[in-house]
Amino acid sequence: MLVRQMFLKIAPERINEVKELYRKEIIPTLRKVKGCTDARFLVPTVNTDEFIAFSEWKTKADVDLYENGPVYKELRNKVTAFTTKEPVLKVYTFEKVGELIPEMH
Repeated sequence: MLVRQMFLKIAPERINEVKELYRKEIIPTLRKVKGCTDARFLVPTVNTDEFIAFSEWKTKADVDLYENGPVYKELRNKVTAFTTKEPVLKVYTFEKVGELIPEMH
């Protein structure tokens, strides 16, 4: 499985607009994309302009298909209208902890 994290710097006066965009449009759209198993918008607990858009994917092929398709470009353009810096995208592979630790009997 893979996790995509897009690190966003958002202008303070635009934060509520971005939260609403994620809640009403981006997250529901992502959750319908083939291979996406979860999507979230992470809001910092301290006063900062740094936010994280998080999505979880079944395979690298699903991520590649999404990143090269029109939905990604459309959603990215909507988000970058609110950012003060170019977003930074990082992709990680992961396994759930239960998959790594054998059961003890």
